Order: sequence, then C-alpha cells, then structure tokens
Amino acid sequence: MAVSSVRGPYNVSLDIDDQGFRTYMASYKVETDDYDDGPETVGQSSLIPQIGDAWTFGNDNDTWVWCTPYLKLEPLGRKDEKTKHWKAEVKFTNKPNNRNPGQSNGNPLLEPQKIKGTFTNGTTKTWTDRTGAFVQTTSFEPIQTEIDQALASVVITQNVSSLGLSTFSPMVNTVNSTTLWGMPARTIKLSNAPWERKYYISGSKYYQRTFEFEVNPNTFDRADIPNKGKNMINGS
Repeated sequence: MAVSSVRGPYNVSLDIDDQGFRTYMASYKVETDDYDDGPETVGQSSLIPQIGDAWTFGNDNDTWVWCTPYLKLEPLGRKDEKTKHWKAEVKFTNKPNNRNPGQSNGNPLLEPQKIKGTFTNGTTKTWTDRTGAFVQTTSFEPIQTEIDQALASVVITQNVSSLGLSTFSPMVNTVNSTTLWGMPARTIKLSNAPWERKYYISGSKYYQRTFEFEVNPNTFDRADIPNKGKNMINGS
C-alpha cells in the first residue's frame, strides 16, 4: 500500500502578481499499488514535491520559491470506480509566509518557536555623569538625576508537550550568569513566563509557554549609593 510511481510535472503555470511575487502551479500523475489507497496515502508520498522544496525542474531553476503546504488531490478515471491513478496539484511561491517552510500544518508541536522583540522608552535614576563621576552640587553634595533610557525586551513563545514548570519557575526574576545573545552576564532578566494548556487531535493536550525577557545593558545589579550624610566634627 504505497505510491509506486509519479510522473510530471505537467500543466505547469506561472503567475506574477502586482508586487512581483511569483507563484508556480504544477500537476503530477501519481500511481499507487492498491485500489484501496486513498488521498492520505498519496499525499504522504515522498515522490511528489515536499514542503520547502525549490522549483528545480528540467531547465527551470528558481531557488527563491518554495513548495507550500498546498496540495490538491483528485482521482483519475471514472468517479464511481476505485482507481490507482491520481492527480496531485502543488504550489510553489516566494510570497512571504510566517510559517517555517520545512514544517507542515496539523501538529502544533512541529511549529517553530516564535521570537520577537521591542524597545521601551523610559527614564532611570543615576548618581553619576557620562564619565562615571558622581554628580555634585557646588557644596560637594551628591545629587540623583534622571536620564533617558530605552530598554530592550525579547519574547519567545514555544509549543511543548511537557510544560517544565519546575524547571523555569525558579528562573523568573533572575539574570543570565554568562554571555547571552551577545550581551554580558547579569544584563538579561527573565521577567515573566505565562503559559496556557491547549488541545488538539481529539483531546490531546500540549502547552504554549512564553518567556518574557528584559535587557538592561547597564546590568540589573543595584548601583552603589553614595553616603550623603555629614558629620559635624569639632564644631566645623
């Protein structure tokens, strides 16, 4: 019970839209070795183009397009009889797509993790100037000032079969101990880790967890606070 041969492509077409994106459509004749084989068997065959394959057929070589998850299967022959012959139609395109072209629809655990980031503008308090020297009044009293600061944040979302709560919950509000993403130690903090239980395929469960990181290039260590007190000695 398998696909025995595939012939094609034929009925090849190319459509270029107003934005210049290219979409190829191609058909293949597929033959199975059993009359009871259906579209699921045909669609799983590695003999037809696979998701992520480039358009390289004959003298054509367009490596900037990839085979999409789109697949249309139709039996060939009389509609009232079983058949071993099928028509498989596939699509190749270079239109942007947020999905990983190497993954198929259906199983959320095969989805690649999603990574995004942004910057938050705000202010921070400091006792020092740009050279690291304490800011002081003319009477040599240290003063605290505010400066503009844009902090980066990174959000990573994953679908997993096991939540791993006992592993990552102690890490919330802790910082990196070694270099991470090119940033030195103690500059990246895991600030939150929300999660949600979800279901697919007749009640099978999985977990979607999100890790929210804050990035402070000046480290999250508390800065030294100068002693602002004054002692009166010998009436001075």
